[in-house]
Amino acid sequence: MTDHQKTDVAAHLKTEMAAYDAMKDTLFKHHAGKFVVFRGEELLGAYDNFDNAARAAIKAFGRKTFLIREVKEKTVKRLPSSALFGQAYALS
Repeated sequence: MTDHQKTDVAAHLKTEMAAYDAMKDTLFKHHAGKFVVFRGEELLGAYDNFDNAARAAIKAFGRKTFLIREVKEKTVKRLPSSALFGQAYALS
């Protein structure tokens, strides 16, 4: 892949991720737990699993870039540093 092609892919993914972010509240309300497919700013659909989403995306877009993303809330789990270090030392 050339540098130009990498730049194009990155630009497409940036657009698709922005489209997902712009629609995330609606997507979560109607499609939580499903996998959605975006090409550019277009939402192709929501699917029960990754495989079905991938099949639909390939059928619709072929080898062009697209984004498949699971619709879920971001969760950040915070652990005390003692828990993290304790696990690290237990593994040594």
